[in-house]
Amino acid sequence: MTKKITLIIICLFVYSVGYTQTQLLNLTFDSALPSELRNNTGATYASESTLTWSNTVGNPAGSMAATGIVDDGNGTSEGRSFQYLYEDAMFDFGTSGTLEISFDIKIDAALPNTNLQFQTQVSKIGGGVVVVNNENIQNSATIGGGWTKLTFNMTPNPSEFDTNGNLLIFFWNMATAPIDGSGGAFEVDNIVVTASAATPTCSDGIQNGDETGVDCGGSSCAPCIADPTSAPAEIGSSGTDVYIYSGLASGGESDLSNFTFASFFGGGVTQSEVDLNGNKVGKLEGLGFFGSGWTSYDATSSTFVHLDYYATSGTFFEFYLIDNSLANVQSICCGNPQEPRYVFGPTGNQPLVLGTWTSVFIPLSDFENFPALVAGTWDGADIVQSKFTGDGTVYFDNIYFSSSNTLSQEENQLSRFRAYPNPTNKNWAINAGNNTRIERIEIFDILGKSIKILSPNSDEVLIDSTNLKSGLYLAKIKTRSGISNLKLVKR
Repeated sequence: MTKKITLIIICLFVYSVGYTQTQLLNLTFDSALPSELRNNTGATYASESTLTWSNTVGNPAGSMAATGIVDDGNGTSEGRSFQYLYEDAMFDFGTSGTLEISFDIKIDAALPNTNLQFQTQVSKIGGGVVVVNNENIQNSATIGGGWTKLTFNMTPNPSEFDTNGNLLIFFWNMATAPIDGSGGAFEVDNIVVTASAATPTCSDGIQNGDETGVDCGGSSCAPCIADPTSAPAEIGSSGTDVYIYSGLASGGESDLSNFTFASFFGGGVTQSEVDLNGNKVGKLEGLGFFGSGWTSYDATSSTFVHLDYYATSGTFFEFYLIDNSLANVQSICCGNPQEPRYVFGPTGNQPLVLGTWTSVFIPLSDFENFPALVAGTWDGADIVQSKFTGDGTVYFDNIYFSSSNTLSQEENQLSRFRAYPNPTNKNWAINAGNNTRIERIEIFDILGKSIKILSPNSDEVLIDSTNLKSGLYLAKIKTRSGISNLKLVKR
């Protein structure tokens, strides 16, 4: 009966709104221990292995009893440790913002120096559990003094709490360190878990309430921004470039020696490289921190660093170029407030743009003259890493050092590629114009599969389509200055 009542309450909670306190769980032990509750199966000591239902002691009826002290009379008795795991595949925390647990406890006996610890654990985003500890709760209940109601806040860190999880653990530990010589006997009854629903703020950097993304979607926030379906055009500058991360690099990814895309990362970020119509870009989801690394590079001949970014959510992100002598010799790194950075956000160097690819040239002098840097020098002579920090989700591409802060004049020429006839049932003729040499063309089908590669090295190319099925295709066209995409239609 207890389980059926609990599930009905949980179903009602799913639809609750606002700050109304809602009961999630009520274990009364009036007739027996529920099947979802069990003791620690990994017990080490004999006195740990017994978890029983008491039909003689209760408040008011039966209770969960952890009884018996093993004491050899010499102060070296075995300890007591009980773990009770409640796990229900239908358990639902709903839109919980705060969680509270209360129970009646009757402590019958305790050996000297015993600490009765009460711990709660709930599902954690990404796996595992979030723990909330309460120590020495025997100080709040008189030993041998009968039943006492105790109430604890069991709200975990909201950025870690997985409200979609189904794991709820109660843990009573009646011991100290070392365990020998401590322990006791107690009964527990009327375990009640209540919650108040979280109200989304749409600006706290956390997916909560009924949001479908971080600070977006649901009934209160603006719709979530879709992920990009295409990469930014791969365009170099009008000056001299050294590519950190770009398909324009001679090696296809980077001009820098020993480049490692994911050199370090953490803070909950999910990092990956994704293919967008044949162009690989970086993706940082739930950004904490992320960095790429390479062999030390002297960037003093460059004046700017360029990057393209596409943010789908978040309030800010910061971009760093890690100077080896500043970080490792002068020890200004790793979250130090003096560490030079360029900030995209409300109080940063420029606003954060959401939902579109944005091209940015950052003066290297902004790192050298970073206002908070007072105890060291950033000179750009030995740069070894780039780093992103912030929140939300950000895609990035085309990071490179440059002597110019303007894109190549051929950027406009790339957009003027023409295919004719288009649609066709035989051949496409692609003309670059303006004496622009086409170095390479790769054709992709609608599923993104590469089906044809040409290396014409001329300003006009003829592509035979007679062996292709009717439908839509994509041509990825590479010239000296960049890469552009062109849609092709086969009748």
